[in-house]
Amino acid sequence: MSQAAFGATLVLLGGGIGLLLLGRAFRPFPWQGRVLAWVALGWLLGAGLPFLFLRSGPPEFSLGQWVLAGGWGISIAWRFDLLSQVLALPAGLSTLLLLLWLAVGGSGEERRYAPWLLLLLALWMALLGCADLLLAYGVWEVWVLAAYGLLTSPRPRLPVPGMAEWFLGTQHVAGYLFLAALLVLGPAGTLEYGRLGIGEVGVTALLLLLGAAWIRTAQVPFQNWASAAAGAAGAAGLMLVGNGGLLAGPYLWLRLLPRAGGSFPGEVLLIAGSVSLVLNAALTLRQSGAGPILAGDSASRLGLIWVALGLGGPWGLGAGIVLALDLLLSKAVFYPALAGGGLGKEARQGLWALGMWQAAGLPPSVGFLGRWLLVLGLVEAGRWAYLPIVLLATPLTLAGLWRGRTLLPGMEEPEASPAAVRWGTLGVAALLTLGGAALPWLWRPLLERATMAALGRTAVEVRPALEALLSWLPAWGIGLGVFGALGIGWNRALRKRSRARPAAMPLADTLPVLPDEAAWLAWPAQPSPVYRFLGQLAGQAGKAFGRLVAFLERHTTYFLLVMLLIVLAVVIVLTR
Repeated sequence: MSQAAFGATLVLLGGGIGLLLLGRAFRPFPWQGRVLAWVALGWLLGAGLPFLFLRSGPPEFSLGQWVLAGGWGISIAWRFDLLSQVLALPAGLSTLLLLLWLAVGGSGEERRYAPWLLLLLALWMALLGCADLLLAYGVWEVWVLAAYGLLTSPRPRLPVPGMAEWFLGTQHVAGYLFLAALLVLGPAGTLEYGRLGIGEVGVTALLLLLGAAWIRTAQVPFQNWASAAAGAAGAAGLMLVGNGGLLAGPYLWLRLLPRAGGSFPGEVLLIAGSVSLVLNAALTLRQSGAGPILAGDSASRLGLIWVALGLGGPWGLGAGIVLALDLLLSKAVFYPALAGGGLGKEARQGLWALGMWQAAGLPPSVGFLGRWLLVLGLVEAGRWAYLPIVLLATPLTLAGLWRGRTLLPGMEEPEASPAAVRWGTLGVAALLTLGGAALPWLWRPLLERATMAALGRTAVEVRPALEALLSWLPAWGIGLGVFGALGIGWNRALRKRSRARPAAMPLADTLPVLPDEAAWLAWPAQPSPVYRFLGQLAGQAGKAFGRLVAFLERHTTYFLLVMLLIVLAVVIVLTR
């Protein structure tokens, strides 16, 4: 983008913000304020036009020239960049619409926040036009952080009923399609772009991207806090889940990270994905509503997809594509159960149970196929350390979603009419039938690379991986059954000797209890004073840890800082 175009963008931005402020002065005059609001909207949209038509770099990056030149003959990498524009730009512009409405129709804090958020959003679009991706991503993160502040203030009623829910659904679909495109294209999208050439991404940029990706996948505490502060799920869900940052994050990660060379990028993806997988699955157990539980499940399973990306090769590519499809299908089942939509109690719980089956990756679901390909790839690559992590996430996910089954909103309402239940059940059955019928049709574009690579290998190369996996899984299953049976027996013994406790307690209340009950197991071999001392010491340690957990929950910034330090330590240890 030339300096003249950038100056024109700034002029348009200033004019749009000025019209927006002028529209606030005309609030006592409804139609004048509405006219100025629409003019300001058009002005601000005009500031984003250089993003489409005046971008720097090869001419294929310009959307107008791309269409006029017959872009279908251009390589798949250029089409990938166009796809990122088509998906990310409407997300930002739709969010701009919401912010404009808040600025014109809001009160109090909103009128102070919204103009600055609009300015940051348009500035982000201008920076994309300048092709400085790292700076653009930093501005986007600042904008998202400011959006959390906006959500803490009361909001006016949205002009169109259901607008937030509709936009949230479309952004989910766009996000999963975008992620699937990343998986299909892979390294084909890592071309030179602007001032960041091959090999020019330093360690600082990699750490910044790691931190940004971690914040994107560890949003569950933020979502829970912001939704509660906003007092409703409509616009909060729109801003937190449907924003374009969730679309831009993986794009920038895959554009910049593979340029570092060597095996370091893949190892970082494996480590970050594993930590996100387990931590977000554990955080899901701490949520108190069905919506945050679904958000935690999405973040956890995105970590599973990152593990597949880090594995790479035909196995990782095939597993990542299937897992992305599994995420889309399971959310298509979860959201009708969460929203209700005229369905009765039994129908909603049935849909939720079906989504649980899909999310846990139990056969014969699509998730089982994706996990099977991922496990095969990990075994073949000799990545045994990540195998227990992938398998551990399944029971954690299942436990969190099982809690969500009892937290669905509106379950106390009377049953819907039999016709609504019947039509809802028929609709879900039709959706699943169409999905099953489309799976063979999708087999070639989704699994062609992994299938052809597996068929092209000799039996000598594939058989050891299968034999190692089959010899390891029975031992793991037997050990799990034995330890599970022992745990059930000890649990019954503890219940008989200790006072009754609730079946499900918060972690902060459970931790101080567990050390004392665990110390009781050694009472035959320990004198009574030693047992009391050990019990008191363990109880105090558990209480201190509980206070630390409560502090981190209240101060989410420190929580994310601690998690970043843990991830950085793991990266340093495992990549030495």
